[in-house]
Amino acid sequence: MDLEPIQKCINLYNIKIPDYVKYSDNISKALENNDTNLVKSIIAYKSHLKKIEKDLDDIINHLKYKDN
Repeated sequence: MDLEPIQKCINLYNIKIPDYVKYSDNISKALENNDTNLVKSIIAYKSHLKKIEKDLDDIINHLKYKDN
């Protein structure tokens, strides 16, 4: 089995998330501090995580049904 396509797929999701975004408390606190860039970054980060989760679920389901 050629693992190169799998590695390419993994690399699509390999992005560097700054620690200040990853470990920020929440959007409300960023809004209170008028940090609009942090708010945008948190939203983008959470959207990215949801997309990864959905794509991984799709892959798992595909592999499950492929075996049947």
